[in-house]
Amino acid sequence: MTGNGDTVNAAISSSITDATVTVAQAELLLALESFDDTYTISDSLAGLGGAAEGTLEGAVSVTLADDITNLDEAANVTAYEAITEIDTIVVSGDLADYDAADAVLADADTVNIDDADLDATDAAAIVAISDAAAGDVVYGLVDDIADLDLTDADILATVAGASTIATEAGAANTVETVEALIAAATNASAVSYDLDDSIAAITTASDAVYDGATAVTLTDGDATVGQLSILVERGFDVDDINVSGTAAQVTEALTDLAEMRDGEDNDDGVLTVTDNVTVEASVAVAEAMTADDGNYYTNYTLRDTAAALDAADNNTLAISQGVTVTTGDYTDSAAVLAIENFGSTTVEAIVDDADVLAGGAANIDWSAVGDVSTGDDSADLDEAGQLMV
Repeated sequence: MTGNGDTVNAAISSSITDATVTVAQAELLLALESFDDTYTISDSLAGLGGAAEGTLEGAVSVTLADDITNLDEAANVTAYEAITEIDTIVVSGDLADYDAADAVLADADTVNIDDADLDATDAAAIVAISDAAAGDVVYGLVDDIADLDLTDADILATVAGASTIATEAGAANTVETVEALIAAATNASAVSYDLDDSIAAITTASDAVYDGATAVTLTDGDATVGQLSILVERGFDVDDINVSGTAAQVTEALTDLAEMRDGEDNDDGVLTVTDNVTVEASVAVAEAMTADDGNYYTNYTLRDTAAALDAADNNTLAISQGVTVTTGDYTDSAAVLAIENFGSTTVEAIVDDADVLAGGAANIDWSAVGDVSTGDDSADLDEAGQLMV
């Protein structure tokens, strides 16, 4: 709280936005003729004990907020008990400064243990303070999950009462151990941890467990189609994951499976189809089924854009039992139609300028083409024949 006294006194009225003020600040406010606002006091025992008459009485509420070292003697207790305007007591300090026998613990509304490195070895001392305190005991824990033995009564109680829990960075924690910790940490507003576990475990982990992880490491590289879809949804790089599933599962998840081939040199993962049913695949998915390790699944047709098909590797094209071009310009579509090794080839749509289409009319089998679009105008096959004249 700052300001120029003369300026404030000249005001018709003045108020404050501070949530709390000290006794000294309250007395400065009360000295201003223009001050007509309410105020709430939070101060140490020394500050409250030195308040002028009327200062504490005029406050909306009064909080005694002090270090345990200033409140742990019998004389301190006698002193604050004499200040009848006190509504709330907040005590703070390091664990080593507390004693379960401190009388103020029975009076305090909040007891803050300020150490930044409390761990399982402090559990018994924390429990003793918590048992003696009438109000909330606020503290954070920092430790490996492996050291937080939840079968130990003191550690379990300490975990349950902690406001925050931060596990050691880089420690390998499984989904199972993290779930047990979160279940025990019933008072914690935040639990931080790393996760290291199998794809099966990570993909079945709850959103709460997964989203709370600082870092996640997969300990294996084999997934079902369904598991891969969850990995993609959760933002994993799946280039090196090996995936297996039925043709129906593969066809249902083409968009997710395409992430196995989402950039240059990202071809380590292999897609295995576990039955012999035809898959209608995109180029990216087909390339995952015809990987360089000799995994050649031949029972598939291709369905993709002309540009993707024209850029596909030779093995993927050669093995395909048929091709459907979803859309493309004349150049790419004509290039795909010119490839002779497909079982069948159709082009659902060609989109290009009219003069380009007319110029190439003699070089393409228009019977294999569906709709033709020229700018904003579309033509069916009959109209396309007139267009190409």
